[in-house]
Amino acid sequence: MLRGATVIVCRECGFVNAPGTDFCQNPSSADGAAPCRAYLGWADPEQTRVVTVPTVAGRPREPADPRTAGRVDVASVLTPAQLSVEPAGEVSCEIRVRNLGTVVDRFQLELQGAPGPWAVIEPAALSLFPDTESTAMIRFRPPRSPRVPAGPTQFRVRTVSSTAPEVFALVDGMVDVRPFTVLEARIMPQTSGGTQRAEHRLIVDNQGNAPVRLVLEASDPDGALDLRVDPPVLTVAAGATGVTAVAVAALRQLPGGTAQPRPFAVQIQGPGDQKLSLTALFVHEPPPPPVAASAPAPTPPPAPVPAPVPAPYLPPSRAAPVRVAPKGRMGAGGCLVVLLLGILLIIGLALLGLLGYPLVTGNHSYYNGQFLGITGGVLVFDLILITLIRMVVRFSRRRGARQALQAGYPPPAA
Repeated sequence: MLRGATVIVCRECGFVNAPGTDFCQNPSSADGAAPCRAYLGWADPEQTRVVTVPTVAGRPREPADPRTAGRVDVASVLTPAQLSVEPAGEVSCEIRVRNLGTVVDRFQLELQGAPGPWAVIEPAALSLFPDTESTAMIRFRPPRSPRVPAGPTQFRVRTVSSTAPEVFALVDGMVDVRPFTVLEARIMPQTSGGTQRAEHRLIVDNQGNAPVRLVLEASDPDGALDLRVDPPVLTVAAGATGVTAVAVAALRQLPGGTAQPRPFAVQIQGPGDQKLSLTALFVHEPPPPPVAASAPAPTPPPAPVPAPVPAPYLPPSRAAPVRVAPKGRMGAGGCLVVLLLGILLIIGLALLGLLGYPLVTGNHSYYNGQFLGITGGVLVFDLILITLIRMVVRFSRRRGARQALQAGYPPPAA
């Protein structure tokens, strides 16, 4: 500093500033956390002290007294604190910020809460001298969309000091978004058909920002249909889709002829005086004609079975194999032969007993004329039986030969 120069001494911290300085250039305040930055250009001479540098050279400059540091404080007021806005409209409120500190400060305004991108603060920062105030505007522009629900929304404005970020002020407010209703409806299918009944679906889209309660009713101008809506009352949330069934039934069946179109309408009663009406068509078809019962097709007679053709008799030769007649059951002749053989066996045993008895007992008087007569009679009877057996065997062989010829087999050997 030159000898005899005029300087400005800060009244807040005692720092010596160069001539023409508006704000204190002390790099550290009383608490050592931030520069002083006190305003030095006050018109009141009591607020600014101008001194001349002493002529003593080489004297070191002493640091400022921390006890003389400035104070930082802020207050804010929101006017009005409660607002109401229509979707796609705009509403604003004013926030007034006052610097209660003793230093020039810059305050940042932050909007907190649910409004989101459709709320803005203009300007977002205010620079204030000590014990002065200024205002900023908060503007709310909610879009006309289901994404912004109707009803009150709380918000908060935070005013933060740039000199001391730990110093801030809070103020709360509320903005009420008004409800709006936009309904879109359709009937699927638009046209149906049947001999007696059909079913349609009523689809309602709520494009508003509030839930709606809808009363549904169906009618036909001709009175030929029985119409039922299930459920008749439908509640659809904001941005959602509701579906209900519309059952259509004909009151009378068509006797015949061509199909008859039956138009009908569905009325939708929304909130207030909002109404929608939709029309659809039911094509009443006659029943199909009865199908005549056809006579059953005649059953074709079974194909005649050709009679077996007997194969010609071929004598056995070396070139052709010999076919042997299969063995059949025992016939009447065989049974008779077995019976006669049994009788012969019994008679033979009886004769053996008659002849052997005298030989064993030694009574030879048994051999007399009566015995000889009985023995001769038995022998004659045996000869007759043997002759009958031979006749039966010959008859059986001839019969078997005839059957073999009829079946195409060679006759058995004699």
